[in-house]
Amino acid sequence: VALLDRDQKFIEANPELQNMLGFSNEELKTKSLTDVSHPDETKMTAKTFQEVLDGKLTHFVQEKCLRNKDLGLVWARITASALCGEGGGMECMYATIEDVTRVHDSQLALTAARSKLQLAEFQYQESETRFRDLMEEAAVGIALLDAEGRLMQANPPLQRMLRATAEELASKTFNDLARPEDNDADAGFHRECVEGKRERYEVEKRFRCRDE
Repeated sequence: VALLDRDQKFIEANPELQNMLGFSNEELKTKSLTDVSHPDETKMTAKTFQEVLDGKLTHFVQEKCLRNKDLGLVWARITASALCGEGGGMECMYATIEDVTRVHDSQLALTAARSKLQLAEFQYQESETRFRDLMEEAAVGIALLDAEGRLMQANPPLQRMLRATAEELASKTFNDLARPEDNDADAGFHRECVEGKRERYEVEKRFRCRDE
């Protein structure tokens, strides 16, 4: 809590505000609200104070960035009311100053997290579109497998190659489709990819068409 004069200078500051800003009461009496405000905030503060002096406002609430004695930043919510004299003009201002740094930082973190999520969703949609286009337009057979090695998608060239529809290929593994004598060619490779031990592998094996 603080009392401010018409020039925004501190008349009195309670212990909580002294602790928040790191200044003693005597030190704060030599400073104004502008002195402890972030440079980007001074114009807004001056404008609001002038509106109070002009009688356009009797009180205001602002959230602004203050600087403590160590020049660290403190986000504060200031609720101030004019104390007027017999003539009706403001003689001083009574202000409660609440430290909302944690709330402000949490809001920034939440905003950043939302932005990252939106970016991730956009990138996923872009990747999904590119993958879908690749699946449909590629001249070679392409399949999407789940963690167990079962076919989730098979593009048209692969369907033609194996003479089977996408529905007929769904949930089958490459071992289901390959000649039994070739199934040892890639034994364990898919599992190593799933476990992150391998990024890719390449093998040659013979597949059986539907009518074989």
